Amino acid sequence: MPTKSMTLYATIETFSTPTTMRYMDKRYHLIQTSLFGLQIIVKYLLMFVFVTSSFWLGLAVTLGTAFGYYLFDSNIFKKEISFDIN
Repeated sequence: MPTKSMTLYATIETFSTPTTMRYMDKRYHLIQTSLFGLQIIVKYLLMFVFVTSSFWLGLAVTLGTAFGYYLFDSNIFKKEISFDIN
């Protein structure tokens, strides 16, 4: 019966071929590029809302950005994961 460490090793070996790594790199790069484009679109839309000179819309954008930073950029989700391969 395979142990967790053997299964992890087999999985790493399966994905370590040069062709598979190039494909994963291209797919990863495409995903990162798409997310970057989406981030730029959202930033420009928020900037457009902010420069409409509406105090309440500007306040909503500012408070929403601060709340999003507090919620998603905190250390709550950053945990170290270690594997025992031996």
